[in-house]
Amino acid sequence: MTINAHLTEFGGLPILNFEGTLEQVGTHAYRVAVDYDEDEAAWPGDEGQSLWERKFAALLRLPEAAQLRGLVTGATTEDDPSETMSEALPSLLAAAPQLPALESLFLNDLIAEECEISWIQMQSLAPLLAAFPNLRHLGVRGSSEGLMFGALHLPHLETLVIQSGGLPREVVSEVLAADLPELRHLELYFGSENYGATTTIADLAPLLRGDLFPKLKVLGLKNAEFSDEIAAATAHSPLLSRLDVLDLSLGMLTDEGAQALLESGTATHLKTLDLSYHYLTDDMQTRIQAAFPGTTLLLDDPQDVNDEWRSVAISE
Repeated sequence: MTINAHLTEFGGLPILNFEGTLEQVGTHAYRVAVDYDEDEAAWPGDEGQSLWERKFAALLRLPEAAQLRGLVTGATTEDDPSETMSEALPSLLAAAPQLPALESLFLNDLIAEECEISWIQMQSLAPLLAAFPNLRHLGVRGSSEGLMFGALHLPHLETLVIQSGGLPREVVSEVLAADLPELRHLELYFGSENYGATTTIADLAPLLRGDLFPKLKVLGLKNAEFSDEIAAATAHSPLLSRLDVLDLSLGMLTDEGAQALLESGTATHLKTLDLSYHYLTDDMQTRIQAAFPGTTLLLDDPQDVNDEWRSVAISE
């Protein structure tokens, strides 16, 4: 399984493709991307500017750009979409003074048809986040190599989503050391060791102690090869009692991890428990459903429990 559809919403804002106007700037985010059938003549610009740069410059020239609340970056080139991040970052940094209302930013909304997640080249986001200190929602998709946050301080950030086919422990450590007093929604996609995932359950100890991010209500520890360990540790974590949503989807969860959730004394309070894409037996699925009658329980996309070649949902 890979990411096969572009985002339709982020940070509470539905997403529109930028086609030259910002008519719904107050209620929507806009996605700037280069499509394979793009009419280059429709986007004039300076000599040496790429097509994506010309489209983004056209957005910035609109008076409504100063009111833009949400921005999503897509593919910046048909030649090598893996370089989307490096091509967009300079323009985003330069545009910061022109986007004073920006509160929601998602980087690299590329699907598998455009570029596999492990091919999307990353780099440090520290300069970009320093340029946009008022962000409330941040998402990023890409490979394990190059991604860094540095000393992350975003006093207004409520949502942080990191989608990776192989998330290094160094990135997780930066996130868990971050100053994010308003964080309510955290999603980490861990991925496969074959694609650079080095995070272990020990690296999540600072989070599962329960004293980080006091406003956290939605936690996604997703796409993990060690989902059973995550389930067991979360089931006994003080953090669990204050969550509304626990998302352990897209990983290699088996009956062992599900049993730990069943035995937890606090998990049944959850409003939503997402275990989609799992390796649970039919019997365990029945037991989980009976144990969580008041919870929205997601058990979609069951995998073959007899499969000897198990994998996370998103890796390549």
